[in-house]
Amino acid sequence: SAGKEFVIELSKLFDNYGSASALEGISLKAAMVMPALLLQRPHSNSKSHDHINSLRRRLKLWHDGDIQTLVDEGIIIQQRIQKFHGASSSTTSDTSRIFARLMFQGKVKAALRYLSNHSRGSFLPLSSKIGESTVFNELMRKHPPPSTDIPLVASDTPLESCHPIIFESLDDVAIRKAVLCTKGSAGPSGMDAQGWRRLCTSFKNASDDLCRSLASVARRISTTFVDPLALQPLLNNRLIALDKNPGVRPIGVGETVRRILAKAILSILRQDILNASGCLQLCAGQRGGCEAAVHAMRGLFNREDTDGILLVDASNAFNSLNRKSALLNMFHLCPSFATILTNTYRLASFLFIDGTFLLSREGTTQGDPLAMPMYAVSLVPLIQSLSGIVHQVWYADDAAACGSLSHLKKWWSSLCSSGRPYGYNVNALKTWLVVKDHVYDDAKKLFAGTGIQVTSAGRPYLGAPLGSDSFVAEYTDDQVAEWCDGMSRLATIADTQPHAAYSAFLHGFLSKWNYFFRTTPNISTQLSPLEAIIRHQFLTKLVPHPPSDLDRDLFALPVRFGGLGVCIPADVCDQQYKFSKELLHGVVALILDQQSLLPIEVVHHQNELFKHLTSLKNQSLSDHSRSVVSCCPSHLRWAVECCQDKGASSWLSALPLDQYGFSLNKSEFVDALCLRYGFAPPNLPSHCVCGKDFSVSHAFSCPHGAFPILRHNDVRDITAKLLSEVCHDVQVEPHLQSLSGEVLRHRSAVVEDDARVDIRASGFWRCSHHKTFFDVRVFNCFAATNRSSSLAATFRRHEGEKRRAYEERVREVEHGSFTPLVFSSSGGMGKAATTTYKHLAHLLSAKRNSPYSLVMGWLRCCLGFSLVRSSVRCLRGSRSSKSPGVPPAFDLAVAEGRLIQP
Repeated sequence: SAGKEFVIELSKLFDNYGSASALEGISLKAAMVMPALLLQRPHSNSKSHDHINSLRRRLKLWHDGDIQTLVDEGIIIQQRIQKFHGASSSTTSDTSRIFARLMFQGKVKAALRYLSNHSRGSFLPLSSKIGESTVFNELMRKHPPPSTDIPLVASDTPLESCHPIIFESLDDVAIRKAVLCTKGSAGPSGMDAQGWRRLCTSFKNASDDLCRSLASVARRISTTFVDPLALQPLLNNRLIALDKNPGVRPIGVGETVRRILAKAILSILRQDILNASGCLQLCAGQRGGCEAAVHAMRGLFNREDTDGILLVDASNAFNSLNRKSALLNMFHLCPSFATILTNTYRLASFLFIDGTFLLSREGTTQGDPLAMPMYAVSLVPLIQSLSGIVHQVWYADDAAACGSLSHLKKWWSSLCSSGRPYGYNVNALKTWLVVKDHVYDDAKKLFAGTGIQVTSAGRPYLGAPLGSDSFVAEYTDDQVAEWCDGMSRLATIADTQPHAAYSAFLHGFLSKWNYFFRTTPNISTQLSPLEAIIRHQFLTKLVPHPPSDLDRDLFALPVRFGGLGVCIPADVCDQQYKFSKELLHGVVALILDQQSLLPIEVVHHQNELFKHLTSLKNQSLSDHSRSVVSCCPSHLRWAVECCQDKGASSWLSALPLDQYGFSLNKSEFVDALCLRYGFAPPNLPSHCVCGKDFSVSHAFSCPHGAFPILRHNDVRDITAKLLSEVCHDVQVEPHLQSLSGEVLRHRSAVVEDDARVDIRASGFWRCSHHKTFFDVRVFNCFAATNRSSSLAATFRRHEGEKRRAYEERVREVEHGSFTPLVFSSSGGMGKAATTTYKHLAHLLSAKRNSPYSLVMGWLRCCLGFSLVRSSVRCLRGSRSSKSPGVPPAFDLAVAEGRLIQP
């Protein structure tokens, strides 16, 4: 209730600004101050009830207008915070623990940065020396004053008006989507993306009101020119100085709510920005923009009439962009984008660092999602002025040009002179000219005195090697060596944190590799060292024995086909490159023809082509999966068939978020993989307490410890809790009415007077008074009776048994409907259960205003983790036969021990 009151108060402040009320001048400042004043922990060891009490007390002070007391309290708390200085070195256990903590919080990028040797560098105090200057002076230099150049206006482009109707779809749903995809740390207000996600999703109607208030703010600043001073608190940033070694790298962190609003606005303007930026500036959200640029430049470089490729670097590009020219040109180039940029960049933004601040007066502001599309569209006039000389393509400030040496020199001279008024200042010392061997000497002479470095070997371009075959091979070897080093460290972490390590491979390492695979051809023979580490170091930490050739092929399959998604790099690199070339063929053709526009037909064709190629890829994977599974022994073939059931692998593909119960410890994860493939889990006892031989099949059926019942109860309780959200009269284990003369047709029907089913809910399938009865069964995949037929037939048999037991009695006596919910212990669902949970997902998506696909995926994941944990509990749970220490006749012990005082 305290949190809800905080959200309501925050919604009022944003609503005041969105509705242009009399309080708009201070509402955003108050909204940005609220988290820092009201949400500080009272002390380092405070608990949940302390936070609630503090928030209620501070809310009363806030309502009373006693802001000074809140400020004084916050200052005292901040002064008493002890600064932590970590050790300069850490042990392997520390590395594993910190890495796993980051992964269990869903911070994949942060975990990979921590694991990598190539860190961003340490923080630099403002007084630190950098050469003859200080960090503060370097930061001032990197944030220059406004340009004195006369703004260049794209006058040949007609000025168009933008109707505000296009922003009517910017509603609470768009804000909620933006909130869910926003990540990162906090701006000056102190609340990060995770905190805003909680505010916008976890307080029901109050959260909906907050999203609507934010939507009103987004619509207003996108359609109306507002007072920049009132908007300024939303535009403040934190500034961090990192050691670039040498030099300093400024990192800006904007307010989280600003990032949310910007993402929502960009979702509306995406197509307008694509139309304005075209296909020669590829950083505005084009699908596969980096890959298209690499493919185009490689194709141009390999032509016989091409002498070389010029890779241009700019100095402090984003901070030096001519802001006046950019804002004026935006009204001509992309009118729908002009209003929001004018509102957010009309005045300088504050950059707070170490108790002082700098001003961002020129260029774009770091930490703003609008910065990249703004930069892309702003350079379009410059790109157009350079057309017709050589073939060129741009990705943000990274320009590349291909052609003859004389044309490249002419283009370079034009870029140096034409770029300066736009704020594009070339850095010749970091610019490279890659030429062919026979023109190397001529290139050195022609470009002498420019400062450009000339090579006939090659250079990386947007992360992909361009140049001679020897350079590409050498660069690839360096990349593979770096990947091998990372995989070795990941394998070490997998000793103690296998789930975190596996998830980091699936969601982090593969993404980096796939980009390189999609942009670099013919590298499969150089990937064998990487495969050796994956197979002999990484996979051996996840499964109890070294994988055979058949196991390796099986593990390389995607998880939905029964594999682990741990691909064989040499097998997928050529496929990834071919997929990228086919998908981006249309965009690459436009680049080669130097077409500045990106027609909407090309975008639609690319989307359709992506669906078609993905379908072909899935069909190929399905065929390959069948061929691999057909070679497996019968027990492994049955296990893979169970894994391929829809939803049975959701626990593997999900991020291991600890707060949602999606993380497994090392024993649980290894045991879960053993159960998935029918491997013998390590260190199992030889005999059960019941006297029988202990095996996986016996563990899933033995009544000692009541673990099969607990497995059933977990699924029942999850289902009942979800049903109670969309149905009424939900009851767990309701008694059925006693029979009074009714004759049931089936001999196996339950006729006992005390008969019960698992769940009853009203209004699920039909009208509100119609009652639906559910009964849950989780069958043992490893039992011999269940393996004697196909998985589909096994599901039908168990559903039939449940229907014969209860359906007739429910229909004739209760006048309701009966639905059996049958699950396999591996996580699969029967046909009736699948239909039930799909309908439940539809009801929940309508209730929560969330997409059906997200709700259904979350449902499968929750049920999958429940069944996995229950299966491991059946395997490892204590079945001790020893009697407890309390004597049976406890009342006698109480009386004789005089434990009851008179």
